[in-house]
Amino acid sequence: MDDGESQLEVGYNDLIDMMKYSGGSAEGFLKNASRQVHLNYDADTDMGELERELRKRGFEKPADALNKQIALLNSGTDSALITAGATANILSVAPADPSSGWSVSANSFAASVRIPFTIIFGQQTGRLASDEDKTDYAKRGMSRRNGFLSTLIKEFVNQLITLKVIQPLVNGTLTLKWSDLLAPSQSEKIELMLKMSDVNVKAQQSMGIPVFTPNEIREVGGYEPDPDLEDIDIEEVEIDKTDSEKSDTTEKQEQPYTDK
Repeated sequence: MDDGESQLEVGYNDLIDMMKYSGGSAEGFLKNASRQVHLNYDADTDMGELERELRKRGFEKPADALNKQIALLNSGTDSALITAGATANILSVAPADPSSGWSVSANSFAASVRIPFTIIFGQQTGRLASDEDKTDYAKRGMSRRNGFLSTLIKEFVNQLITLKVIQPLVNGTLTLKWSDLLAPSQSEKIELMLKMSDVNVKAQQSMGIPVFTPNEIREVGGYEPDPDLEDIDIEEVEIDKTDSEKSDTTEKQEQPYTDK
């Protein structure tokens, strides 16, 4: 809702068209699969004799008898149609593809409500474009929260206070806190941690010092800082490790050779 007017009003006709495309396509598929039979009688067939015979069996018109036989044929999967002097053909047409018309109406509706098509209906291909639409829609949602919705909620709460439905605010100030729609997911946080660790490795190899501390990497992943990691100097750890490796190598070289 926006100022008391439905946001679906502009795109309502597009929704109706989408329903017609999908419903009409399903109806056409059903009719096409119902085996509408066309009977073509030979020129030598005596239609008068056929009509008299059918009247004896209680049918006023030949068409009534034929419709009954075709209905019995369509009602079962193993029914048979026996004809004499007639050829039965199935009347069928290639159903039209409704996807193009449906997509036009769907995109028109998405434009009317200012929501990307991929956000409403999903996207199976073009992930980059879909991610961009998702980010843009999240920004729009946050803007709407901080603007229109915050004002609306504050006015509603003030009205409840005026009507004495709820108690007045303690300090007279109402603060709304919204969640961050652009916050990375857990998998994205792990990916950021891996990238930061990779930057640290390359920086250590090229400059001798890391760019990020262990706790900075933990905070990006949503983990609490570890006090035990505050005093760790990565450069000193690397130097100690290198000195230890050199010492081990020297000890191995100084060991006397023993002839067994």
